[in-house]
Order: sequence, then C-alpha cells, then structure tokens
Amino acid sequence: MRRSTRLLRSALFGVESPVHGVTAVVVDGLPQSCVAAVSRLVLVGRGGLRLHEEVFLTGIRVRGQAMAEAKVEAVLDAALDAEHLTLADDDVRDALAQEWNADGSRLRTRLLAAMTQKAGRRQATVAAALDTRRAADVARAREIFGAFRTNLHDSRAKLTEAIRTQEDMLFTDDQHKQRRRDLEATRSSSCWPRGARSATRS
Repeated sequence: MRRSTRLLRSALFGVESPVHGVTAVVVDGLPQSCVAAVSRLVLVGRGGLRLHEEVFLTGIRVRGQAMAEAKVEAVLDAALDAEHLTLADDDVRDALAQEWNADGSRLRTRLLAAMTQKAGRRQATVAAALDTRRAADVARAREIFGAFRTNLHDSRAKLTEAIRTQEDMLFTDDQHKQRRRDLEATRSSSCWPRGARSATRS
C-alpha cells in the first residue's frame, strides 16, 4: 500500500508527471463557469517525518464578480462528484488554455493567489492543532513520570521502614547502640583528610 501510494503521488504531483492533470468539462445546470485546482499540502518535521498531508480544492469564477469561496467550492464539489462529466469541445479547451498561458493571465493569477491564501490558512490551522497536540503529549508524559517518581519514593520509604522494623525485631538495644557507634566511626574515619590520618599513625 505504501509503495502504491508513493507511485500514485509521484505520478500525480511529480515534476515529470506522465498524468495530464488539466482538462475542461461541461456540467449541465452549473450556475457559474469556474476554474478549480486540486492541491496537496504536506507538512514535514525533523528528519523528513511527514506530520500532515491533505488534498484540498480551490475554485474561483472564470468571469464576473467575485463569489464567496465556500459557495464556489460547494458548487464545484457537487459538479465534480457527478457520475458523468462531458468533455468540453476542442475549441473551448484551446481557448481556455490560451487564456491560462497568456503573459500576466488574470485567470491564472487569481487562482494561484486563491491557492496560496488557502494553503496558508490550512497550514496555520494544522500547525496550531499540532502544537496543541504536542503540548498535550508533553503534559501527559510529565504526569506519567511524576506519578512514577511519587510511587518510587513511596515504595522506597516503605521498604526503608520495613527494614528498620525488621532490624528492631532482630537486635537488642545494646546491639543497636553498637551499630550506631560503628556507623558513626565509619563516617568519621571516611571524612578524615589524608594528612591528619598520617599524623595520627606517626
């Protein structure tokens, strides 16, 4: 599946794509003549990890006053989802191709501007969602490690208390005193500087 997806993606969006991604169709009952572009938005993180990928539609009217983006795309969604699309005549396709390829084409400029704006909005939305998810994941990880640290400290305290209780049951008071003296003596001797120990021996 991954290999097939890579091949399809390369065929559709590659620089030397063998698939012709441009056409013109006639839709009966379409209230406005529109031009639409299907774009792919990919957000990549460190190490080339793909964080997000989506395909979105951008559409504008070919002529006439500007129409709300949501309304144009709703019309295009309904039209492009139709079961049967009729290919436009050669003359219509040639005329549209000439208009699109003309220097300073207003149609191309308008559509590219709409695509750029929509891609920027989508990227900002997705980036905000990813930041929110990252913050939630970090907070969850800190909560888990905090709970682990608390359990570790509690377990260590209980173990220390259990050992002390067992020692109290096994040894007499004199033995406890002797053990404490031995412990203090060990601590004191371990803290002596080398010069003082040598002087004592001499």
